[in-house]
Amino acid sequence: MAGYKLKLWSGPANIHRFYEGASQTFLEGDLVIISGGYIVIATDGADAWGVAAKSGSNTTAGAVSIPVYVITPEQVWSAFATGATPARATHVGNPYDLSGFTAGNNIRANLADTTNDDYIVQELDPRDTPASGSRVLIRFNASSCDAIGG
Repeated sequence: MAGYKLKLWSGPANIHRFYEGASQTFLEGDLVIISGGYIVIATDGADAWGVAAKSGSNTTAGAVSIPVYVITPEQVWSAFATGATPARATHVGNPYDLSGFTAGNNIRANLADTTNDDYIVQELDPRDTPASGSRVLIRFNASSCDAIGG
């Protein structure tokens, strides 16, 4: 899989299938939203509907059904961090914004941006030693989960 994408760490998978919009090139692990009844890549500042469990097929709208992890607040996701070196004392428990929404870009937990407060850092990812670009475990704020009325 190209780039750094979101991966479900714990919680219910909550996978549902949705038809993709026209000419979608999102990748597995990209944030997606519902637009016009179809799944399309999310944009910065938009509340997320889910995380693509399969890459888009770049076809006509409604031709292909894509599995999507529908985001709910009880899920914990692993995301690569940017903006600051992750630190337990500085970042855990605080809300931040995500960045890198263009297909093929790196979806990252931006530890220097609190503009939209999409998620809260739950913990540092235990697979990494804290360093620039290491992973953090995040939980989406209920207000950012479109599927549940966020």
